[in-house]
Amino acid sequence: MNLHRLFAVLFFVGYIFLVFFPLSVPTWAPLIILAVLYFFIIERENISYYFSLTSIAFVVQLAGGLSSPLFISYLLVVFILKKRGLQLKPWWLILPLFSLFGELSFVPYIIFYIGVVLLYVLQPEEREEQSIEKSKMPEDTDSLNIREGISEKKELPSTISNKIYDSLSASVDIIIRMFNPFSVVLLVEKEQPDEFQVRIAKSEGEIKPMVNINKGPLSWFLQNQGILVNNDFNDSSIKLGYYQNEENIKCFMASSIRFNEKVVGIIVVDRTEENPFEERDKEILSSVVKGLSTLFSLYKHMSVSMLEAFRFRSLLNLTEKVAGEIRLEEVRKSIFETVKNSYKDVWTIFLLKEGNEYHVTEEDGRRYYQNLRQSIIALALEKNISLCKADLSKEIKRPILFPEERIFNARSLLFSPFRGDVKGGILLLSKNKDWFDRNNDLMILNLITDIAASSVEKAVLYDYERQKAIRDGLTETYNHRFFQEMLDNKIAEAERNKDPISLLMIDLDNFKLINDEFGHQNGDMILREVGKLMKDRIRASDILARYGGEEFAIILPKTTAREGFKLAENLRETIEKQDFVSPDEIKFKITVSIGVSELGEHAHNKTDLIAAADRGLYNAKRGGKNRTEIAEY
Repeated sequence: MNLHRLFAVLFFVGYIFLVFFPLSVPTWAPLIILAVLYFFIIERENISYYFSLTSIAFVVQLAGGLSSPLFISYLLVVFILKKRGLQLKPWWLILPLFSLFGELSFVPYIIFYIGVVLLYVLQPEEREEQSIEKSKMPEDTDSLNIREGISEKKELPSTISNKIYDSLSASVDIIIRMFNPFSVVLLVEKEQPDEFQVRIAKSEGEIKPMVNINKGPLSWFLQNQGILVNNDFNDSSIKLGYYQNEENIKCFMASSIRFNEKVVGIIVVDRTEENPFEERDKEILSSVVKGLSTLFSLYKHMSVSMLEAFRFRSLLNLTEKVAGEIRLEEVRKSIFETVKNSYKDVWTIFLLKEGNEYHVTEEDGRRYYQNLRQSIIALALEKNISLCKADLSKEIKRPILFPEERIFNARSLLFSPFRGDVKGGILLLSKNKDWFDRNNDLMILNLITDIAASSVEKAVLYDYERQKAIRDGLTETYNHRFFQEMLDNKIAEAERNKDPISLLMIDLDNFKLINDEFGHQNGDMILREVGKLMKDRIRASDILARYGGEEFAIILPKTTAREGFKLAENLRETIEKQDFVSPDEIKFKITVSIGVSELGEHAHNKTDLIAAADRGLYNAKRGGKNRTEIAEY
């Protein structure tokens, strides 16, 4: 018996004792005890119903039972416990009745039971976000054989369905974070084409476990595939098929999930606010759906293929890691780990097209941008095909990636491109001839790229949206808000590591005259070009931001004021020598004044560091402009 139950029994025994042997106590004593009890009941949600109700019964009886105004406390505690899930049960309904043995008065009981009826019958239940109970993927004989085969290798195959479920759930969580919906519902097709099971539902409403889409807007998917958007939904939400009760749905977006060109599921996102879904939302949902389709595809492959256990586990771990991941660096890291666990003695290269070039990342951390051309992989990317080369020495002499590439000393090669809106792929190189199996190894790599592609696409979209939020729209440098956040972070990092950190404040001289004489368009052009000029000349660790108007700021980690002064002078001289040419062929000259400050030398916190750099900037302006000044000590 736990402690709560033990005290509940003691309170009940004390309650029965007081019914037959009332005690005379001061009026304030039950009030104090009652206040303490309510404090614990309200503050500690894990206190049991037994303890809560029997303790209140004891205190009410101590105060006089039916004759005490504290009898109404029964109703208050029921009100509190109902919100925590208390159901109508005979044991607590009859608890106050024991006082009848001591005093026959039924009026308070009538009040009590009418109050309970009003609470449970007339007051509607509060809805909470819910998730349909996890249900396993349907299994057939092949799946069981796979499980038995993996069991022989002492793996834990019973967790496979749960891993896939967790990956599906993580994808649903991504949708919630990006769209802030009322409901996200994942439907999986059953035996009949119009019958669907609710596999995952995260909603503020009540969701049915089974859905028939024969009627209503989702019947569109019986004849079509793709994304369905309704931004002016004024029909009953019951017609969507998955709601138990009427909800005030204003718009919804749904997409089919396909496997082998067949609809195997539907994902639905809806809102109660008049906040229409846009084209960008469709792109994001499409990216998530690709990941869901890959999960369904992976499960089908599980049912028909007897993959090696360690590779199988690696694929499942990859789906689990990347399904809810929107940071490209983490997705890339997970891919390298999966390849390392799945292939022996290979060199892994991750390719992703950014603009007109490919961002090449090798497994040892080497990164560079290159225009892939006149090479084996360039041709495979152009035709969007997978490759398995057993002996590169027998191939026509062509580079693997590009003509100027470093020497890889590779004898065999395996490549799988991403399929979808992102361009790139995963390349494996081996120094050994005939190292890769054309069927099994290539199938595994194709699965890895299929799993990765949708997550890479999500990460690219997320990074695009994030860059919009932290970049200045005109100069494409960081904006003021991000500058403030990064300065906080970099100062904390510098203090933790006992490193110097400096700040430059940069102001364009006489910029107002250019705006007044030549117009704001030419002024904007100069701001853009100055920002680009500085971005090209600072270090990768430096952070350049537009502070406001014609003023810029640069955070210089691990840099003293003297070192910052040299960088500032280099920037100032570069800008002074530059000719800025407008679309109308008007040439402009511009100069800048710069203030420099260092944490610890001129300031001890962020606010003072900015103020010190501003003082240096003011002194540079006062000293004739087009100069750099370190803040005074």
